[in-house]
Amino acid sequence: MARILCIEDEVLLRRLIAAELKDSGHDILEAGNGVEGMAAVLAQRPDLVLCDINMPVMDGVELLSELRRNHPEAANIPFLFLSALADRKDVIAGMRLGADDYLTKPVDLDLLLVTVEARLAQVSRIGQRQQELALNDLLTGMLNRDGLIAAQNRCTDASALLLIEFDHARSLGLALGPRKTDALQRLAADRLRDVASGAQSLARTYPFQFGILWSSLGMSPEDLAESLRRRMSEPFLLDDEPIHLSVSIGIATGVPHDTLLARAESVLEWCGIEGGNVWASYRTDRAARDIERVAIENALRGALAANEFTLNFQPKVRSHDLAPVGVEVLLRWTNAQLGPVSPALFIPVAEETGTIIDIGAWVLREACRQMAIWRSSPAGRNLQVAVNVSPRQLRKDGWVASVAEALAAAGLPSSALILEITESALVDDGSDITEKLVSLRKLGITLSIDDFGTGYSALSYLHRLPFEELKIDQSFVRGLPETSGNRGIVDGIISLGQTLGLKLVAEGVETEAQRSYLAQRGCGVLQGYHIARPMPADAFTLWLAASTTGHG
Repeated sequence: MARILCIEDEVLLRRLIAAELKDSGHDILEAGNGVEGMAAVLAQRPDLVLCDINMPVMDGVELLSELRRNHPEAANIPFLFLSALADRKDVIAGMRLGADDYLTKPVDLDLLLVTVEARLAQVSRIGQRQQELALNDLLTGMLNRDGLIAAQNRCTDASALLLIEFDHARSLGLALGPRKTDALQRLAADRLRDVASGAQSLARTYPFQFGILWSSLGMSPEDLAESLRRRMSEPFLLDDEPIHLSVSIGIATGVPHDTLLARAESVLEWCGIEGGNVWASYRTDRAARDIERVAIENALRGALAANEFTLNFQPKVRSHDLAPVGVEVLLRWTNAQLGPVSPALFIPVAEETGTIIDIGAWVLREACRQMAIWRSSPAGRNLQVAVNVSPRQLRKDGWVASVAEALAAAGLPSSALILEITESALVDDGSDITEKLVSLRKLGITLSIDDFGTGYSALSYLHRLPFEELKIDQSFVRGLPETSGNRGIVDGIISLGQTLGLKLVAEGVETEAQRSYLAQRGCGVLQGYHIARPMPADAFTLWLAASTTGHG
């Protein structure tokens, strides 16, 4: 049943048309002139308007012109004119304004019904198509995010929702460019259809992110996630070149069906913190992690006083000859009850609770003290020590002074200290943080952007803030030199750094082929397992003595 507005100043004709349309099952509104018709259109939003052309007060052409020009919310309502043969010029004017059709008087009621039904059917088809387009992804032919939400809310028997996201998707898109980005996502969608052929719904929710509504019949969500992770790690061929990628997968199951997507998103965020290339489930893993987090938070509060923290040092070397140039400090924690705790678990908790302030201050003091010892020997006289800085430390009042105090207490020159700051720490960058970074640079401390390319990649930071060093994240180094996507990203970062006059450091170097590739491209400093694993201070002293032989 449709709502139809009949605007006609001839009362008998109007009532005759209204009766005929009512008998056909439609809801009829009536108006005697253009002004009344305008009010009815705006108040009632009919599905179709039948309108006489010649009427008092406001005629049909004036009414249509006003609607099309000043009321876009009503501009798409189908409009059929009723006209006498003498109104031919007015009909043409109305059609030019966007009228959909016209009928001549005297009105043939059978023809009127056929015309009205045909027009309503056309509107229905257009509406359905618009709804389909609103809920579907044109690139892959899957549902889009809105479509997945609609399917989630409609499909009460879905037992799980999986969100699959390519790791470092934003940087991947920038490196590949639009054409290859679209091609890669279509290939990924094909793999998704193949592995999850029994899915209730498949969707592309964001660039490089896909969703699956799944019933556990035949395969558990966890088994499906592992199958997807393995399948997506196989190389994609773009222009006959292999691209090696990884995905993270968040699973939500065992929760109300209308909360599946939100739960899966929260788990996917955790997967990113873990470093990617992993899947996790809200049902099982999240509850355990919540309990674990409470235990970590409680244990952290007494960790400093109990001397539970230690420092490891990972060597940094020149890329062309492997001569030592410094170390990066890595924090380790072993608790009496929890045992060794991964930094990926306790650092975010320390950041959230604020205990990172005191922990970070201890790390800086110990790192400066140890580096002063190494620099007192001939082998270590020119070494630098790199210390990671948390966002909380950056925002703390008096932090710059505490850095200067740590250097002074250790007797370490400021030129020997590198402070590494992640891109994400600069998101809330304001004048206060800018002033602190400028002050640190004035002290002679080197400032480095850590994990470049994995955060917000705002190039304005590089221009505006006094950074001297740029670190290439290990996730980009991992696929070198075989993977064209990684080569494109790394080459772009190196080119950018060289253009801006920044020192370049690559982390995660694990093979001689990676070392050679980075050295040839002009990345001056390397660290990673191919050079040496992180080690305690006494082990680094021995490594340094052995590594400086021949590098006077």
